[in-house]
Amino acid sequence: MISGYKHYIGGYIPPANSSNRAIIADCHSTVISWICSARLFNHYVLLGGDLNVDYDHFMTQISANHPGSSPMNPLFKIFHEQQFDDLCEIDRDSLHL
Repeated sequence: MISGYKHYIGGYIPPANSSNRAIIADCHSTVISWICSARLFNHYVLLGGDLNVDYDHFMTQISANHPGSSPMNPLFKIFHEQQFDDLCEIDRDSLHL
């Protein structure tokens, strides 16, 4: 159990296409701002939602095969910089809703 202050952030970022790039950039900026604000005060962050990002690509970029590379997606970049070490992707097919 994590003790201390926690910030719970839930979000949806639409899939990328040419008509919504500004919306996606705004969503990224907002979520990053919330994360940085929480971390500034040493609060824990729990982020959930549909971020429409390629998790496998991110993991490949930070693997030992690609030392020093930095993720291009702004959210993954901040996850990497802020040393979020418990990222995971939920497989929708495994959910029994």
